[in-house]
Amino acid sequence: MPRPGCAGNHGAKSRLMELSKLAAAFASLIAIWTGGCARDEQDHAREHMHHVAAEQDPSASRPYVAVSLAELELHPVGGAKFGLPLNIPNLGQMPADTHIRCVVKYSATQDSTMPGLDNVAEEHRVIPPGASESITAFSQEPITPAQADDIQRGRGWIYLVAEVSYNGHAARVCQEFPIIGAKAGGPYDKPAPAQLARYSLCGEPRSNYFD
Repeated sequence: MPRPGCAGNHGAKSRLMELSKLAAAFASLIAIWTGGCARDEQDHAREHMHHVAAEQDPSASRPYVAVSLAELELHPVGGAKFGLPLNIPNLGQMPADTHIRCVVKYSATQDSTMPGLDNVAEEHRVIPPGASESITAFSQEPITPAQADDIQRGRGWIYLVAEVSYNGHAARVCQEFPIIGAKAGGPYDKPAPAQLARYSLCGEPRSNYFD
């Protein structure tokens, strides 16, 4: 004969087990929903960061042109135009349709008047993303033998003006270089040519302009 209360206890335990199962299933649903929301928020955050980075990085969706010297060595020749080799790299993600004008000037003294570009021939180059164009900036007039000798001895200054317009943008540099004179080599050393020292910007507002 069953003990009084045993059937009631068994029914209560069954109901508790069912409630526990329902609670566990509900907790699993909550965890799945919460995880999905978290992933959506992370994906949205990553997408937002990508768009912000693209807006902050000007090279991400356009060409971006720079101007730099290819080398610092000077090899002046009296009676010939004096030149400096330049690199025009495209650091952006689209081709740069460039129009380049550049000029070099030698001056025995520091000059407050920079060489103009009005009479300088324009070079047209299309530079793919990640590529670089080489171009030489020449003086407008040949240098004399005396000027070539002064450059070799480190006397005077070299001025470089370069301007690149491309795809609605522009880059411009105007730089003043002191000269380091050539040095004769020893019995086993190679002579060191004249070189450009560290530059200073010219005294004009657009001496180092990139947009």
